[in-house]
Amino acid sequence: WTNAFGDPFLEQRDQGGGGWSTAFATTRAEDAPSGKGEIIGGKYIVWAPDDQQGFPSGFGEDGKLFTEDDPIVRLPAGYTVVDM
Repeated sequence: WTNAFGDPFLEQRDQGGGGWSTAFATTRAEDAPSGKGEIIGGKYIVWAPDDQQGFPSGFGEDGKLFTEDDPIVRLPAGYTVVDM
């Protein structure tokens, strides 16, 4: 989200109605009202403290990210750029 109203805190009007922020990010979110702002792609920087952590490699059968049906891959320790 962008802090469009200048105070040091994010507030509801800064969030543009909620959902995932696409400000200053490569995040791609569904813009159709029926999509409810779900993530549909983009690049993410993720961090793992060790090589035993996982991250979704796809959207699963429900087509939504970060749900139980997502296929998971192991991440190497440190930072990784993930291109969804």
